[in-house]
Amino acid sequence: MVDINVAIIGCDNVANNHFVAWRRIPYAKVVAIRDTNKKAVERVALDWKISRRFTSVSEMSELKEITLWDICTPIQTHKFIANLAMKKGFDVHACNGLWNHTQSFLFSTFCQKVCHH
Repeated sequence: MVDINVAIIGCDNVANNHFVAWRRIPYAKVVAIRDTNKKAVERVALDWKISRRFTSVSEMSELKEITLWDICTPIQTHKFIANLAMKKGFDVHACNGLWNHTQSFLFSTFCQKVCHH
């Protein structure tokens, strides 16, 4: 059973690390991706086998299956996107770009504990 349905916002190299981290969590699944660059969305969707693809945050916010937005965009956009997500009732994960693999693993472990509390 999946407890966290994730939408990854942003399809650059940072997103690849997030895909890897989410795949390590058996209770989470990436169900959608979004980026302003349509070619990037298509490439990442094919690479990671994601069927729901968006270039519009507002369109993506209508997908009720999503429970969490993982923001992988430039830092200056985090506040705007996070506020929009939370106003629509979604949980949010955003990092500052300074994470390393150990911190990503710790985040994954934290999510596993939260899902089964």
